[in-house]
Amino acid sequence: MSHKTPAKKAEQKKTASKKEPSIKLTPEQEAVLAQKPESGVRAGFTVVRIKAATVITLGCNAIARVETTEEGTPDRRAMIRELDQAFNNMKTCVEQCRAEGDEPVAKLLLSGISLYEDYIAKHERVESLAEDDSVRNVAIEEADRALDALDLRMADLLRSF
Repeated sequence: MSHKTPAKKAEQKKTASKKEPSIKLTPEQEAVLAQKPESGVRAGFTVVRIKAATVITLGCNAIARVETTEEGTPDRRAMIRELDQAFNNMKTCVEQCRAEGDEPVAKLLLSGISLYEDYIAKHERVESLAEDDSVRNVAIEEADRALDALDLRMADLLRSF
């Protein structure tokens, strides 16, 4: 019977926290994800902030549904419509935040929207390539990485509320 000493437990925690993330991000995606939400967002509840939290939640749900499908398949194309609707609602909410003078929340929403637009551009590239195109697999990997970055950012936004 072996017992772990406190030193061994501490060493295990150190090595566990040093694990590399399994998602490979582009430098642009890493830069966007490095921008943590501003702490001022929790300053108070307003109708527009509640709406922002709602559209972020809907966006996270749409992303989760998209992630259950494979890039370049008819199922993914069907799920993209739901994702488009969620992010169009988010764009409308940005305008409402700005009209209410809540620029910090608008900036948060825009950070998610920028990664969404990056993903959609990569998704459309996959859709434009023929099934037998030699670069299609690379394009699919890029789109999957962009979706992973979007998922991480949206989770970060959700926690900021």
